[in-house]
Amino acid sequence: MSEFLVSIWKKLFGVRKKKGQSGGASTKTDPGMGYDWERAANIFEDDGRYREAAQLYSGHGHKYEAARLLVQAGALTEATSIFERVGHYLKAAEVCAQSGDNKRAGENYRRYLEDQFGSLLTTRSPAEHAEFLRYCRLAGDCFERAGLLEQAAEVLERGEEWAAAAALYVKLNRYVKAADLYHRAGDIDQAANVFAQAGDRVRAAQMRGEYLYKQDQKNEAAVQFLLGGDPLRASEIYEEVENYLDAARCYEHCGAYRQAAEAYERLEQFDRAAEMYSRCQDYEKAARFYEEAENFQQAVRMYAEVGRFYQAAKLARKVGLSEEAIDYLQRVTDSSPDYKAALVELADSFIEQDMPGVAVEKLKRALGDKGVTSETLEIYYVLAEAQDKMGDAKSAAEILKKIVAEEYNYRDAISRLQRLERNWADVPTEVVIANKTKAKKDLVHGDRYELQEKLGAGGMGIVYRAHDLVLDRVVAYKMLMEQFTHVEDVRGRFIREAKSAAKLNHPNIVAVYDVQEEDGRLSIVMEYVPGKSFFELLHKEERLSVQATLHFMTGVLKALQHAHSQGIVHRDIKPSNVMLRKDRTVKIMDFGLAKVLKQANQMGSELVSGTPLYMSPEQILGEALDFRTDIYAFGGTVYHLLAGKPPFLDGEVLYHHVHSAPRSLLDIRKDVPKMMDDIIMACLSKSPDERPRSEEILQRILKQP
Repeated sequence: MSEFLVSIWKKLFGVRKKKGQSGGASTKTDPGMGYDWERAANIFEDDGRYREAAQLYSGHGHKYEAARLLVQAGALTEATSIFERVGHYLKAAEVCAQSGDNKRAGENYRRYLEDQFGSLLTTRSPAEHAEFLRYCRLAGDCFERAGLLEQAAEVLERGEEWAAAAALYVKLNRYVKAADLYHRAGDIDQAANVFAQAGDRVRAAQMRGEYLYKQDQKNEAAVQFLLGGDPLRASEIYEEVENYLDAARCYEHCGAYRQAAEAYERLEQFDRAAEMYSRCQDYEKAARFYEEAENFQQAVRMYAEVGRFYQAAKLARKVGLSEEAIDYLQRVTDSSPDYKAALVELADSFIEQDMPGVAVEKLKRALGDKGVTSETLEIYYVLAEAQDKMGDAKSAAEILKKIVAEEYNYRDAISRLQRLERNWADVPTEVVIANKTKAKKDLVHGDRYELQEKLGAGGMGIVYRAHDLVLDRVVAYKMLMEQFTHVEDVRGRFIREAKSAAKLNHPNIVAVYDVQEEDGRLSIVMEYVPGKSFFELLHKEERLSVQATLHFMTGVLKALQHAHSQGIVHRDIKPSNVMLRKDRTVKIMDFGLAKVLKQANQMGSELVSGTPLYMSPEQILGEALDFRTDIYAFGGTVYHLLAGKPPFLDGEVLYHHVHSAPRSLLDIRKDVPKMMDDIIMACLSKSPDERPRSEEILQRILKQP
């Protein structure tokens, strides 16, 4: 027998002391084998023969010890299998990790978690929870090293490793999940980046908005919420930092009109505030702010919308909307506290509209059998005015006498009564207007017109509002510049043109009443038009609405149609030569007189100057003119009303009128109908033959819905 086997035999049968014993044989023996297997296993282990020791432990049912010895023997896979079979998943996981089998390690860590801790809903102590999180991280790391990103992300998420799990979900292209986990981890900026990477820029912007708001970068946060489709949140943030302009715009964008109105109100942008109040149907406030913004037409509409017809009418009268004023005044019922005042306003309106008879009937019906008392003074006062306008001076005087008897100093009743009585005593016995030598028995030459107020001045002269003392009416009195009288033959031509203009009798043409020459100075007396020129309107509003421009076009075209049918060409259509009466009537003035002015200039006068902004090509080239030159100037004027500037303003304007095409109105304003653009472009054709006639344009306009 070899020496080695002999030593083993001695160890087995008691010759060697067992670890931890002072001597003597073990009491544990294997009856079937006749030796102590545990001592044998220890001997194998001491000698480094771990596999033989493991076999002894395994054969006697001690699987854990067997697996432990297999680990020492380097049989890690075999050891892992034993640990798994006996349910020692943690030890199995550690062994797998040691062997580099990360997939199996991760699975065993996960089994250990499920076996030891159950679901996330299980109540655990802080120490247990910390241990749970630790093994989740270990499991996740193993799965990740194994390339099993899905499993790694899931177990890391369970272990509250939100950021680590999110990073794995990004690699898996599961961006929404990743962004949610970054958000849970408190990394909002990274969450936003992931949403952007996923193409969800709306969510990304909202995330960034939250992040920036927490960083106290509130204006920047509001911008992100806007990009994220949450204008209401943006509005609230802008308002918080007192950025009321952006707050108002955002509130308006999302339909929070009352909040928008309040923000615009703080900015004193009353027109915008009014519009917002109108949209949220707070018409009372809308009316107040429209009035504050001097947008009286809208204010009138708002007052009417809320049923305050008297206020609507009073404001309408103030801004010259006579027809609307009459309509609203007639809606004021006798139960209204404003009824009496409305009645007086209504009568005044009828008088202004040259309908004093209607005013008289309305006032008499309202008065019934009531006499002149302190309560009816105002109504009787207006009734007297209406009677006077009708030519019934006697009845007017009788009413004024009763008013004076009731209240001596009531308004100007005394002076009006005296004027009426003086007129009876001073009735003209003869009126010869043609040569003015005997216009009135006690009236001397040149004293017929009493100048009251200077209305304006221009290249042709100075215009006054005057009182015609013979016919007792207000007129416009234009005194031409003295230099015109020194140009040969100007007076004769001017008078001839004035006579031609006087033949024009049309509602849209300012009537010519008279031409005078005094001390060598020419004057022309015309219809007085209370209102503003379209040049003044452009100066105030920059450009007109499409509807207002259509109103202008209709009035001017009707006037041109009438004048052209009489063979009269204006030659100087422009915004300053067209008036808008307070009752909204459009009127052209200075028909034919521009021709005399032009001829006087050519003969040496230097009075005419300035850029010919609306002049036709043939007029510039000195060719023969007809009605088509008015059409060109009409087109240029309408272009100015819509675009806010004439067709040509910069550079060589005369050259452009002859050679250059104007820019389309559709390129300047998107709300201009194509029909209008087509008409204006046709009117501005270089060739007169290509321009439409005034009646053709009218027909086109009136056919539109």
